[in-house]
Amino acid sequence: MSKINWDAIRSGSAFWERWNTTTIFLGCLAIAFGFRLYGFHAVKILNNDTLYYLEQVSVIQSAGVWQGIRDIIHDSARSPFYPLMIHMLDTVLKDPLASAMGVSFIFGLLCVVPFFVLAFRLADRRHALLAVLLVAVNSYYIRYSILVVRETAALFFCLSAGAVALAPGLSKVLRGCLFGLLVACAALLRPEYIVFYMVTAIAYIAVKGHWRWVFLIAGVGSAFILLSYLCDHHPVFGLFHRLIGSRVAFQLSKILGTGSILVGILLIVGKGFLAFLHFLSDTMALMNPLAGVLSLLGVASFMRRWRDISNFQRLLIVAVFSSLLIYSAWAALGDTFTKRWMILTASLLFLFVGYGIEVIGNRFPTHRNWIAVVMVALLLSSTVIHTLTYQVGGKRVGLKQAGAYISREWQGPSRPVILTDEPIVALYARGEVLRYNMEDLSVSLGFLTNAARPDYLIVKEVDGDPALPDIAPLIDKGILVRAAAFPYGSRHGKSRHLGVYETRF
Repeated sequence: MSKINWDAIRSGSAFWERWNTTTIFLGCLAIAFGFRLYGFHAVKILNNDTLYYLEQVSVIQSAGVWQGIRDIIHDSARSPFYPLMIHMLDTVLKDPLASAMGVSFIFGLLCVVPFFVLAFRLADRRHALLAVLLVAVNSYYIRYSILVVRETAALFFCLSAGAVALAPGLSKVLRGCLFGLLVACAALLRPEYIVFYMVTAIAYIAVKGHWRWVFLIAGVGSAFILLSYLCDHHPVFGLFHRLIGSRVAFQLSKILGTGSILVGILLIVGKGFLAFLHFLSDTMALMNPLAGVLSLLGVASFMRRWRDISNFQRLLIVAVFSSLLIYSAWAALGDTFTKRWMILTASLLFLFVGYGIEVIGNRFPTHRNWIAVVMVALLLSSTVIHTLTYQVGGKRVGLKQAGAYISREWQGPSRPVILTDEPIVALYARGEVLRYNMEDLSVSLGFLTNAARPDYLIVKEVDGDPALPDIAPLIDKGILVRAAAFPYGSRHGKSRHLGVYETRF
C-alpha cells in the first residue's frame, strides 16, 4: 500500500489533477442541495412576507392570470412576477405554501450554477471551489432558500446575466438577448437592480475612459427617472417611482426644509457614510467575519494590480463598490435595510476570499501552504458550525405553536379571525388576521367592540407579570378568556410568552 503524499495534498496538485471541472461542479451542487434540505429543519418559522405573497397568489388564482396580474399592479404597485412563479409551481403541487417555499428552494439551489461559472471565469479552480463551497454552506443563503422571499430568485437571474455575458460560445446577438431577458427578470423581482446595472455600467465605462457611452447611459437613466415622475401611474415607472423616486423627493424636501441646502446635503452625506460602514460591516457578518476580512484583502490586492488584471475582474470590483454605494445611498434616503439586501454584495465578495488567503500566505512564504490549509479549514468549519447551530426563528417559534393550537381547537364554520401584531400566526392557524400595534394596544382593542369581532387575541407578555392593564378589564368582564401560552424568547433580560385569548361576546 503506497504512502500518502502529504506535500502533494498541501499544494493541491493531487486533488486538481484527479478531478475535472464537471465533477467538481456536481459535487458542489450536491453539497448545496444537502444543506438546503437541512434548511427545512433549521428554519423554525416562516416570515410575515409569506402571507403577503400568498395573498397575491390567491388573487391570481381567483381572478385568472391576466386579470390577477393587472389587479396586483393596480392595487399594490408591485411586480406580480414573484407570485406568478409561485402560482406556476402551484399548478403542479396544488399547495400554495409548499409552492412558495419550493420557488425559494429551487432558485436557492440554482444560484450555485451561475455563481460557479462566474467563479471559474474569475479565478483558478482552487479559489473558485472555495467561493462556491462557502456559498453552498452559508447560513443566510440557506435560510433565504427556505423563507418566502424574492432574494434567491433575483440573485439567480442577476448572476445568470453575468454568466451569460461572459459565455464564450454564444453569438453577440444571442448573448445580448439572453442578457437583457435575465436583467429584466432580476429587475422585476428587485427593482433596485435597475439602478445597480446602470451605476455599474456607468462606473465601468468611465474607468475605461469611454465617455460617450457614459453620457448615453446617464441620459437614458435620467430620462427613465423623469418618466417615473411624470408617469407614476404606469406599472413599470410606478414601481421605480414608489421604491426610489419618492424617497429622493422626500429627502430633497427635507434638505430644503433645513433652511440651508449645504447643511442638508452634508447631513445626507454623513448619513450615507455611516450607512456605508454599517452596510459593509453587516455584509461581512453575513459572509462570516473571517471570510469578509479575507475578501476585502483580496479586493485590495486586485486593485493594486489594476493594470494587470482582466476586464472581467475590473468589472467585478466596480460591481462590488457600486452595490455598496447604492444600498448605502438607499439607507441615507431614509429607508432601512436588512441582511437580505446584502446577498448580492456578499456573492461578489465571496469571489475574492481565496485571494485574501494568498495575500496572507505571501507574507510568510515558507509557510504558505500550511497557512492556506488552516485558513480554508477555519473558514469552512466556522461557516458549517454556524449553519448547523443557528435556528432561524427559534425565539419566535411560539408564534407557530400558537397558530397550530388555534388550528386544532377551532370549531367554527368559517376561518378563525385573529387579532395580533404578528400576522404569521394566521398562516399556521389557517385563519384571517386583524393587525394591531403593540405600542398602542388600547386603541387596537377597539376591534373587540366593532363588527369585525375577532375570535382570538394574541398578546406578548412577560413571564410572571399580571395581565396587561389594557386587557385586564376585558378579562374581568369575561370578554377575554386565556386559552393557552407559548414561549416567546426574551427581551431586556425578561422571559416572555405569547398569551392566546379566546373572545366571548
